[in-house]
Amino acid sequence: ANLSDANLRGANLIDANLIDANLIDANLRGADLIGADLSRANLSRANLSGANLRGADLIGANLSDANLRGANLIDANLRGADLIGANLSDANLRGANLIDANLIDANLIDANLRGADLIGADLSRANLSRANLSGANLRGAKNVILQFIASRHQVNVIDNMVRIGCQNHDLQWWLENYQEVGQSERYTEKEIAEYGMILDHIKRVLELRMESKSEVAPPSVTGDEG
Repeated sequence: ANLSDANLRGANLIDANLIDANLIDANLRGADLIGADLSRANLSRANLSGANLRGADLIGANLSDANLRGANLIDANLRGADLIGANLSDANLRGANLIDANLIDANLIDANLRGADLIGADLSRANLSRANLSGANLRGAKNVILQFIASRHQVNVIDNMVRIGCQNHDLQWWLENYQEVGQSERYTEKEIAEYGMILDHIKRVLELRMESKSEVAPPSVTGDEG
């Protein structure tokens, strides 16, 4: 179906069959797409802000530069979807399947990714400020260096930024402030010490990564000598 530029604002599209549909630049603001099949659909630059996509099938869909601000994507299947530059701020992606999804440059500020499956996803330059990654599976995700399941909050290292719970700061900030943060969050002394050990481990891993990069010799340049 060719629905490019269509105005479907607030439309009832529950369980709709939109496989391979062309929805480029379509207005789907506030639309009800619960259980809809949008696999391989082209939703590039579409406005899906506030749309209800709970349980929708978006396998292989093109959502590049789409506006999904505040959208409900609970349990949606976004496996292999193209979300380059998409606005997912405040979106609810709890339990969503984002295996191998392309999230380069995506805006995930304040997004709920609790329990989401991000195996193999590309998070290069994605903005995850204040995003909830509790219980998310980041195994094999690109630019995710480390992941720790600790006593109180999960620890993720993404693009050399350390996220503990919903707070995202560089490593040096955490090393200087983790004790104060732990006390304000009512951590026990034992828990604060645990996170201190994790941060020390992260520091060493990052140092080793830098050392290994510096040890990679640049290609030699040879010229004729005669």
